Amino acid sequence: MAQASAAGMGWLGAWLSRYLSQPSSGDGTVGLPTDPALLQACLQPGDVLLVEGQSRISVAIKYLTQTTWSHAALHVGAGAGLVDARGRPCSFIEADVEHGVRAVGLDEYAGLHTRVCRPVGLDAPRSTPCSATRWRGWGCTTT
Repeated sequence: MAQASAAGMGWLGAWLSRYLSQPSSGDGTVGLPTDPALLQACLQPGDVLLVEGQSRISVAIKYLTQTTWSHAALHVGAGAGLVDARGRPCSFIEADVEHGVRAVGLDEYAGLHTRVCRPVGLDAPRSTPCSATRWRGWGCTTT
């Protein structure tokens, strides 16, 4: 009985995450989309990218937190050596309600309003990306 209940909850959770990840019907964006070329030029490993998402869950997050930003991703940079299945570089680590924790490229945020937050006061060892072996299993492979 417990297995049937767990299987039903697994199906329901998967359906709910797919539903919440769909684009919102209204345009509740506050800012203009960020130019990907300009964004790429200013990013450094250790930066946190704040994103104004447009999915249903993003609208709920922005409403509940009373902020523009609904998502954050850690920029690990090209030095992490991550690539996706098509060989494109993955320079961000993010958590997604549908896919879990994963590595993605800058193209994931194309057309979205973003802001870069940069940590200050970190010494060089703390600001460099971790070993690429830590990222295995997050949707990308190392080069």
